[in-house]
Amino acid sequence: MDRFKNFTEVAALTGNPRYFYPMERDIEKATRAFELHRHGEVHALEEEFLDKAGLMICAEALRRKDN
Repeated sequence: MDRFKNFTEVAALTGNPRYFYPMERDIEKATRAFELHRHGEVHALEEEFLDKAGLMICAEALRRKDN
């Protein structure tokens, strides 16, 4: 079973390493966090911050496994 199936499938479609997709998602999450802050929705930042942390943990796990 591939716990990172979504990352594996995106990598196969794009030709990028598997760790690349979570890096792209991290940019998405950062952009959303900046928007939440800009609109005063500081209470909603926790989810974005935790998602960003999880994505980077996935990226590092994939980088280690694939290299």
